Formats: sequence, C-alpha cells, structure tokens
Amino acid sequence: MRFVPLLALWPALAEAQDVTRFAWGAPVNGSAPSGLSLEPCHLPCVAVVRFDNTLVTTGASLDVPVRATLAISGLRMLVTVENGMGLTPDLLRVRPPPGTAAEPHEVLVDDNATGRVRVVLAPTS
Repeated sequence: MRFVPLLALWPALAEAQDVTRFAWGAPVNGSAPSGLSLEPCHLPCVAVVRFDNTLVTTGASLDVPVRATLAISGLRMLVTVENGMGLTPDLLRVRPPPGTAAEPHEVLVDDNATGRVRVVLAPTS
C-alpha cells in the first residue's frame, strides 16, 4: 500500500523535468532578453518552438551559437540559435527527437520579431 502514493506522483515527477523556456543576453535599449519557449499544440503537431529575437548583447563571442535542450511531455529537442551581427537576422535550428520532424528545420528571425518551428509526428520505418 505504500507504493500507491508514489505511483500517483509519477506523472508530476516526469513533468518536473520539462524545460520549456530558455533566455539569454543583456537587453539593449529597454528590450527584454532573447528567449526560446516550447509550447504544446494539437496532433499531429506535438510542440511549437518559439524564438523571440530581441536586440541583446550576449557577453560572449557572436561566433558561438546559443544552444538549449528543451523538453515537454518527455520529448527533448536541441535548439540552436546562430547570432547575426548587429541587425542581421539570427538563424533558429531545431533538431527534434526520433519519430518527429521539424517544419521547417531552420528559420531566419529578424531582430524584434518572433520565429516559430512546428515539431510534428513523422512516420518511421
């Protein structure tokens, strides 16, 4: 009988490992930090990766891409943002887990704009 409470908590423990947001950079001219978020959606879509591209200073070399592993409902995906110099658009790339596909797998996002990539179920053979 002591195992029943642990089984009841199992879904909450699994969800506790979700990482659905990641932010970076020191804002410039009153902007907010740049940020990634992973949002749920309806099947066949399993998640949407959202990139809010604001004008920030990264505090690091712009040659080093920003990398984050985001997770939702047990699905983990690698998200990479390659910073453009100044007002050059940044490149968002999404590498989803097996059995899913990114639509599109990369997108250019202007400063002060938002880019989205849908992660959908993909047939496997």
